[in-house]
Amino acid sequence: MKTAEELYAYCQENNFGKGLSKKWDKKHCQLAVNTLAQDEEVLMMFIGNHDFKSVKESSGFCAYLLTDRRLIIAQKRVVGDLLKIVNLNMINDITLRSSIMGILVIDTIKETIQVGLNKKVAKNVLIKINEILYSIKSKKNTTSSPEKDIVKELKGLKELLDQGVLTQAEFDTQKAKLLN
Repeated sequence: MKTAEELYAYCQENNFGKGLSKKWDKKHCQLAVNTLAQDEEVLMMFIGNHDFKSVKESSGFCAYLLTDRRLIIAQKRVVGDLLKIVNLNMINDITLRSSIMGILVIDTIKETIQVGLNKKVAKNVLIKINEILYSIKSKKNTTSSPEKDIVKELKGLKELLDQGVLTQAEFDTQKAKLLN
């Protein structure tokens, strides 16, 4: 999914929310698409009411894109735009509170983001986000190995040698310790 059309279609097909109109939803999606890196993969997308406090109090609808690297929150406005980026490693947890609506609470290291959604949509979104985050975490845990860690440390030592921080003898000693 790399276009606003594809993102909007995905969101509708999976019952992941909708805003005030298709036209504005696509504008939010386009703003988010414009921030994507070429090799960045969109894993899911949903539309919700940002900074939700009550039915009458929120910042309006936004597109939320979860990629393999970050959460992108995008809102196209008549004047100015809202664009917020949260790196995945900054997300502590995500919970769902229910009242008249479903409120998805994204707790990050810096802040708490509340997204208002229809109850059923909120549950669908929460389940999908948890699946994705679990999958990403599992991949990171399986890709780390002692061999890769040693290679990483050797590269770091080589950089220190090249910068003159370590002497050749110190480098050789540390290298021998790592390889034994």
